[in-house]
Amino acid sequence: MTLHDLVKQAEEKTHNCKNTIAIGDYNANPFEESCISAAFMHSTPFYEEIVDKHTRTIQGKVYQKFYNPTWKFFGNKKAPYATYYYDNSGQMENYCWNAFDQVLIRPTLMRAFDEENLKIITETQTHSLIDGGKPNKTAYSDHLPLFCVLKEELII
Repeated sequence: MTLHDLVKQAEEKTHNCKNTIAIGDYNANPFEESCISAAFMHSTPFYEEIVDKHTRTIQGKVYQKFYNPTWKFFGNKKAPYATYYYDNSGQMENYCWNAFDQVLIRPTLMRAFDEENLKIITETQTHSLIDGGKPNKTAYSDHLPLFCVLKEELII
């Protein structure tokens, strides 16, 4: 059974609801197979694509989609550019910043999701979570947390 099948089973058989939001550390970037493959989370960065078509049929099987707004952090003009920083200068390929922490949303919740309030948290009222522009992994964590808002009145 694939991850997609497990999520679908939880939605249809356990909870009888497709108002799913999956937030967490996926240990993968949004463009990696575990996030975009239909067999896994089947997420897309394209809002309009998922609003118009909630599913995709592959080899006769219907797969539900997730919207992944986390992509917006790549290419920002100022840091943090994502939630996790890893510098291995000895590698030919080096992303440096990674968006391992993600928010995935089913189409039924998209109108309630406040995209302007999807943020990477860099400080609390009393502490900075970053040191030298990167997550302070010595004092706190090597990941920066995400914050998002769902407007309850818009949940169907």
